[in-house]
Amino acid sequence: MAKISKEEILKLAHISHIKINEQEVEHLAHELEAVLTYASGLQEIARSYNNMSNNSVVYNIMRDDTVVPCDPEPLLEQAPQSEAHFFIVPKIIKHEGDI
Repeated sequence: MAKISKEEILKLAHISHIKINEQEVEHLAHELEAVLTYASGLQEIARSYNNMSNNSVVYNIMRDDTVVPCDPEPLLEQAPQSEAHFFIVPKIIKHEGDI
């Protein structure tokens, strides 16, 4: 991976509206190089996967869903609150306008 220059770091900071000082440039260069190296590795894995999948037979390994009928009452009897075959649970997400 090519080394990221000081000018490139400063340009990225400028277009991102981020203020950085001279001491941060080298640290950011190492951080960005690590991110780009990781992304490059992911691209290589994706290319390998695409090449492999083009040459192999693809099949579904998932099983079909099956419905198993059962009586919900024994489970609902254990719930602290239930109504019309449903569990009643406390509200945990408040929306604007809720009390």
